Amino acid sequence: MAVGNLSLRAVLSRGSAPPETVKDIAAGIAFVADDNTVLLLKRSPKEENFAGHWAFPGGKADDGETAEEAARREAIEEMGNVPIRTLRSLDTRDTPNGMEFTTFVCEGSPKFIPTLNGEHTDYRWASLDDLPQPMHPAVARTLAEGKLTGDKAASEDAQFRFYTPVKIGPKRSLTPEGFLLCEDVPIARIGELIYVGGEVPVDPGRDGLVRISRDEAQVFAPATVASFLGKPITVDHPDEDVTPSNWRSLSVGTIVAVRRGTGDLSDFLLADFLIQDEAAIAKVTAGNPEVSCGYDADYEQIEPGKGRQTNIIGNHVALVDKGRCGPRCFVGDNQSLTSTGGPPMGTKRTWRDRIMTAFKAQDEAALNEELDTMADEAEPQKLVIELKQPEVEKDDETKDDGEQPDVAALIQAMDEKFTAAITDIAGRLAKLEAGEVGETTDNEHGDKDDGETKDEEGEEEGKTDEEKSGKTTDSAGLKSEFTETLARAEILSPGIKLPTFDAKADQKKTADSLCALRRKALANAFKDDDRKEFVTPFVGDRPDFTKLTCDAAKQMFVGASELAKRANNRAQVFDNTRRAATDAHANSIKSINEAHRAFWKR
Repeated sequence: MAVGNLSLRAVLSRGSAPPETVKDIAAGIAFVADDNTVLLLKRSPKEENFAGHWAFPGGKADDGETAEEAARREAIEEMGNVPIRTLRSLDTRDTPNGMEFTTFVCEGSPKFIPTLNGEHTDYRWASLDDLPQPMHPAVARTLAEGKLTGDKAASEDAQFRFYTPVKIGPKRSLTPEGFLLCEDVPIARIGELIYVGGEVPVDPGRDGLVRISRDEAQVFAPATVASFLGKPITVDHPDEDVTPSNWRSLSVGTIVAVRRGTGDLSDFLLADFLIQDEAAIAKVTAGNPEVSCGYDADYEQIEPGKGRQTNIIGNHVALVDKGRCGPRCFVGDNQSLTSTGGPPMGTKRTWRDRIMTAFKAQDEAALNEELDTMADEAEPQKLVIELKQPEVEKDDETKDDGEQPDVAALIQAMDEKFTAAITDIAGRLAKLEAGEVGETTDNEHGDKDDGETKDEEGEEEGKTDEEKSGKTTDSAGLKSEFTETLARAEILSPGIKLPTFDAKADQKKTADSLCALRRKALANAFKDDDRKEFVTPFVGDRPDFTKLTCDAAKQMFVGASELAKRANNRAQVFDNTRRAATDAHANSIKSINEAHRAFWKR
């Protein structure tokens, strides 16, 4: 068929657009530290494109990958398992070889040490005014535009600042009317939160608790951040959501400038509070109240006792005496405090301080990190404890510096000590299994109890040791029990996931948490071929740890951890002896102990 002098095919051909070319996707990440240095990698001389040039980690996307997914995968492939926080898309440009390259920014990144693969030969955290050469042209152009450090966002944010002529503190100021502006208030965090069974729609674990995790993709989701913007501040949580019908009676202020924190606060959602109620202003200025978000969310059960929180939509933020987020989420304004509510700057925090901060905040990740750090910091003292064996020291006339220690005597003494302890524990277990709990327990003077376990009200019978101690000791005693249990669990089952709980919770909840940890440590050790031998003397070959009473679990846990400790100490003795055998001037055990005692008494 023809139309005029043109065929139909020609007409259709002239009226159709040429097929669109789909470009390949590539992406990279600019890791920017708090000091505004940026991570650059030096490409291998074997690379086809820009060999020997400095550039961001990144590469081509696989089929079906988004640009961000490709950027994250490439970073891990090129540098190992490095921390990658929330990414901000910086720009997308065409490359000379026809690809579409998107650059993402990871702000507030820790200055990690990458483990490079064969694609790169060197790395550098470089200052923007001292870049290594030669630079990849596209990367050099991106850095020259000055968009990495968020200057544009900061300038835009400055347009919306409140007029507060009266400054009453570093983070607090007053409007002309007397309204109180509180800046940089942490209102939520990523990580794990602990609930009592029934508080959330997830089945509790054996300890009666539910551990709900929420990651940065949920806490910092655009919809979540926007949902808190402009929402009311309340004093304590109301019985229902804040709505137009009750807002006037409940609201004491407004939430503004909701955003993700940076640096030490990069795991937190921050906001500024404009508090307009006189009583609420007085409450804040009188102290540093904690905050607690009121929100709706969906929950996914991973297993009994564990769940995931998604689709968080804010309704209000309450000023409370104690929030679930912990003491790091508070309305603070003390210049002597760090950004995390720590001690005055310049004062070195001990590992005990750091562990208690993480413990009070129910921050399991932070607690595990500090326990790892604690092991490193405590190593010198640990050496003194392991070397100290006074019961097998030789007579003075046989303690020449060049003489080797009697390994057999050391091990024999250790065996006798631990055998006595295990025998005592085994006897107690036999009584427990026979139902004679309480009849063989020595009191603090070494006398036998009369078998009665009731107090004047008859309420003590059947309670665990932790519950009984909680009634007769202060919080320091309970913390000591918790610390000892953590230490023994790590000895028996290295790397075990340690529980977190509220130090102010009732004694029953604390006892349940400790009981669950002991059962879990026993079960983990029993499954480990290298550590099973520590557990089987107490539980046999086919134990059911879920049916152990808390008292029985405690006795078995202590016994098994003592056996594990003996094995560790024996290995240390052999190691020390080997080193002594190769050193002609090795010191005796006594002289080493004396030196360490003198050191720690300084």
